[in-house]
Amino acid sequence: MWSILDHAVTAVREWSKNTEEIFTITKSVLLIFFTASCLIQDIKKRTISLKTFEIFGLSGIALFICSMIYFRSPSGLYIEEFLMMLLLPAALLFISYLTGESLGFGDSLYFLVSALYLSPKENFIMFVISVAAAGIAGLVFTVLCMAKGRSARGKSLPFMTFIFPAAVITLLL
Repeated sequence: MWSILDHAVTAVREWSKNTEEIFTITKSVLLIFFTASCLIQDIKKRTISLKTFEIFGLSGIALFICSMIYFRSPSGLYIEEFLMMLLLPAALLFISYLTGESLGFGDSLYFLVSALYLSPKENFIMFVISVAAAGIAGLVFTVLCMAKGRSARGKSLPFMTFIFPAAVITLLL
């Protein structure tokens, strides 16, 4: 009798483990599709459609709620983690507003939606990697312009070109 119960408990644990792995893979794939969609739009139009944020935002919310229900403790949501999840995107939206969109509003919204797919730590790592890459590219771009006797002032590079590789690196870590 006890061995049957032990087998049942083991089966439930294995199912839960496999389900969590599938969930993680699903979130990663959706994040890559979301990031690629934003990248293509940012390069072509220098803007990202609100519909993209709506589609992937709603998908992310559904996945986030499911993960909170199925993979968290029965005591409920971790409020601290939820608030940490919103800290970086809120700061970026505020900076975007204060600087007249020197940091694009779409780039800030991207980090808000990606927070639904990544942990706060992963989202921050992705942000740091993308800012570092953008800084290095900006420095190289400025030096090349100076070498050609041109000014780099007023020119910009789409930030999503740095976020996409940062997202891939973050998912691989």
